[in-house]
Amino acid sequence: LVFEPFSRGLLNHYILNTEAEINLNRVTKDDDTRWYFVAPEKFLHNHAAAYGGKLKFDMATAAGDFKSENINLKPMMAVLDCASCNRGAGVRLAVFGDQMEVKTDGSTQSVAISLTEKVWKEDPKNVLNAWGHPTQCEMV
Repeated sequence: LVFEPFSRGLLNHYILNTEAEINLNRVTKDDDTRWYFVAPEKFLHNHAAAYGGKLKFDMATAAGDFKSENINLKPMMAVLDCASCNRGAGVRLAVFGDQMEVKTDGSTQSVAISLTEKVWKEDPKNVLNAWGHPTQCEMV
């Protein structure tokens, strides 16, 4: 993971990741290897006041083979984790790629994800259960 201090359209200070490892899931055929951007400390506190607002960022694909058969079916595009929530049991909320249009043509796209329970899905912490929408209380 490398910080690149130059500009590419809407992307003016960004991180760049090069990843050559492919870890195919035998069932879904998705690449199970993931990398995450972790927000800086100033963003890692209680942000209940942000409820109803939007998480905004710009993203682009830079290189790769983006044929439809190579695209993960349901990648997590944004993840919010709270280890201390739910009385210390933790909560993971995610927005998946099938919930939004994701361009894989190299162009830059601006993304705005609503911070409401209608958009996000909660990890059931059990692979036998489906991801459902969190309650308003869990979202805040």
